[in-house]
Amino acid sequence: MTTEEKTILDILCPAVKGKKLIKFWYQDASDKNNKPQWRTVEPHLIGLRRNKDLSKQTVQLSGWVKLNASDNLDDIMEGKSDGWKNYKLNGITKIQLLNNVYVHTRSGYNPNDSNIVEIYCRTQ
Repeated sequence: MTTEEKTILDILCPAVKGKKLIKFWYQDASDKNNKPQWRTVEPHLIGLRRNKDLSKQTVQLSGWVKLNASDNLDDIMEGKSDGWKNYKLNGITKIQLLNNVYVHTRSGYNPNDSNIVEIYCRTQ
């Protein structure tokens, strides 16, 4: 884990454990089709994810993205909707911890995902 990822982890883990919504700017440098934009997310888990290429692992946030017109107009226009998404921590910047809390975990949440080789924090 890089120093930058550790800093992000230290900021986000209390939000994960406290079920607080977060907002951040996301750009996945390895995905040429991914447009950088704001994301509002219900964070559920942060861990070390085994990638399809088993020799590589990345620290990722798993959360329920909440699309809204002010932040994600392009996604909405392309027909995308709210749902589960994984975010590489090294693509997350400009983190905002919001005052809103979510009460229930979303359908499909798997706190024991077999692709996560090490869990740093998760929603219970």
